[in-house]
Amino acid sequence: MMTTKWGVTFIALSALVSCAGPMTPFGSLELTQLQTRNPASEESLLLSNDFRSSRAKIHFYPGRQRLHDQQLFTVIIEDPDELLPMSKIKVIYNNRDVTDSFLKRATIKLSDDNQKMKIVFDFLRLPAQRDHSIAIRYQRDSFTEATWSKFLPPYCLHQEASKIGNISAFNVDAQLLNYIEKETLAFNMNPNFLAGLIAQESAFNDKAVSSAKALGLTQITSLASKEISDVNKDWPHYEGIENLNYVELKRYVSSGQINSKNEWRLNHLQSIRGGLSYLKYVDNYWTAQIPLLKESLPQYQDFWEDLMLASYNSGPSRVKSALLKNGSHFLEDSELNEAKKYVNRVKSFCYTFSNKSEDL
Repeated sequence: MMTTKWGVTFIALSALVSCAGPMTPFGSLELTQLQTRNPASEESLLLSNDFRSSRAKIHFYPGRQRLHDQQLFTVIIEDPDELLPMSKIKVIYNNRDVTDSFLKRATIKLSDDNQKMKIVFDFLRLPAQRDHSIAIRYQRDSFTEATWSKFLPPYCLHQEASKIGNISAFNVDAQLLNYIEKETLAFNMNPNFLAGLIAQESAFNDKAVSSAKALGLTQITSLASKEISDVNKDWPHYEGIENLNYVELKRYVSSGQINSKNEWRLNHLQSIRGGLSYLKYVDNYWTAQIPLLKESLPQYQDFWEDLMLASYNSGPSRVKSALLKNGSHFLEDSELNEAKKYVNRVKSFCYTFSNKSEDL
């Protein structure tokens, strides 16, 4: 492999401009270079007798957007017809051309046979509270059809049969992972879905205490705890815990006065079962709302995980209210600002955990 400077020895790009605009995850936006795709122009080229089909392929690593932390973002362009000096690439972010900003920070390597290019962008950070539309366009020459590929958001199915895979970013006890896989099987739930929720809720810290006084791995609140305890009457509950403020509660937990033997939310297995019970509750809640969903969210199956996770975070009634006002854009409601970030991060964790390796 050889390293080459973009636009000097391999790719021809227009000159850079000096008028820097607002920042994007790829760097500052060159305001004078804003471009969007012109379907009409491309269609006219496709109708030309001299226009050839492209055999090029574009791959991304990781395979989808990572919204829970920064990532090393790599684009691989493969063209069996050989990349040429006049070949061009465009990077489009939220309908804006960020090619210059992207390439200023990227490292580019070209294979010896000129059929593969590897573009590495260090430490791409995509905030979870925002939407990110990212597309790469490659065109070998002006007589060859352009190839487009989208770098898609993460996805995670709550009932997908799976094993917990790439969880190396967390120091998680093997027994805890075994609990997660065993208990999710009993609830017919994807273990990576629950693992993603735990990663977001507590970062696998079994003594985690939130400012809302939620406890443990799955961060069950006192209100939800009461409902779950009513069903599991043999689970221990620390008497008077509801009367403690956040500082007192944190001190009691850190000192061991409240522990896994006298408060079920601090017990690994019971916390997992409690979290799964609440997930099952919100799943059943939305199942009962399917007639309403068909009116407000016709493609509701595609939003099921979003509904479940937003409800776990903010409560199903608040999510229902946002849904009635905003339809498929319910996560854009001002009442669910935190929920949108939460949903995206859990799905991102889940997708990452589901893929054991995405190495090049």
